[in-house]
Amino acid sequence: MKKCRAWDKEEQIWLDPEHFYITGEGRPFTCQQSRHNISCRYELMGTDRYIVEEDTGLKDKNVWAGDILKVEIDVYNGIYVCKYRIDLACFVFEGEGEWLLWDDIEEGAKVIGNIHENKDLLEN
Repeated sequence: MKKCRAWDKEEQIWLDPEHFYITGEGRPFTCQQSRHNISCRYELMGTDRYIVEEDTGLKDKNVWAGDILKVEIDVYNGIYVCKYRIDLACFVFEGEGEWLLWDDIEEGAKVIGNIHENKDLLEN
């Protein structure tokens, strides 16, 4: 099962992953459980308020779509953003007019932020 996270553009916060879910159809929703009842809200469906991102699934790594990585290896040096490319059916790392696969940068890549909380890292 893929892990997902959601950014609330209005509140500028991440939704609590303990209460954030994706339906089988890929629609996000929140669900809160108190001692006496369960309250689910489907307000996320069909709105532009939330950005849903998924985990890349890279083993032993914590890299998500939207993460900003600093890459420092012989051939590649710079700032890259993790994105899912539908045409390639995989995650890629885009930066400075090029895109790379994880195998290209794994040894020298470090997550330094994300596009929602750390936009300043992309301003160079």
